[in-house]
Amino acid sequence: MDGVSAADPETMRTALKQTERLGRLVETLLDLSRLDNGVVPLKARRFEVWPYLSGVLKEANMVASARAAIASGSGSHTRTDVHLHLDVSPPELTAHADAERLHQVVANLIDNAVKHSPPHGRVTVRARRGPYPESLDLEVLDEGPGIPQSEWHRVFERFNRGSHAGAPAKGSAIDGGTGLGLAIARWAVDLHGGHIGVAESPRGCRIRVTLPGLSDA
Repeated sequence: MDGVSAADPETMRTALKQTERLGRLVETLLDLSRLDNGVVPLKARRFEVWPYLSGVLKEANMVASARAAIASGSGSHTRTDVHLHLDVSPPELTAHADAERLHQVVANLIDNAVKHSPPHGRVTVRARRGPYPESLDLEVLDEGPGIPQSEWHRVFERFNRGSHAGAPAKGSAIDGGTGLGLAIARWAVDLHGGHIGVAESPRGCRIRVTLPGLSDA
């Protein structure tokens, strides 16, 4: 507006990207604040896992494509080369959880896994029945450099941008983010009374989430 930069499409795309980045950061900080103050109610319901997770993956692909379109005019890079794969067994699997909060968990885990994937890598979201009625075992696996076991306890700390929580894989050419996504995932899982952590994996990184379902009913 001051005339320092011309109001051409490239400048506007850059401004839009920065505005969206700030918007995502504010939304994430508000979520953390609500969680800290215990004002986030849990609205658990029964749902079918396959169509639910399929929608989460489809949205992740759409978000990545939209970010790439914005980034293309500003000289930065957003990953669109990583393949997202869904593995749900049995196909009729159901779970009992807060769908909106679980969406935050899965979306953040996918986003983090994509950042650390090698070019044209694969990210797998795997869901299985847990030990209790309507409980759920969920895993997100990538083919990136993985996390040293000595760092496992720090992965879900706020603003942690260590070897996997923020630093991208070699050749991924992507911004590392704020280091808040995995903290959000941990808090959302904690709300359910579940558990999230890094699990052993022969390749890449494997994050495992367990939700109790109706075990306390």
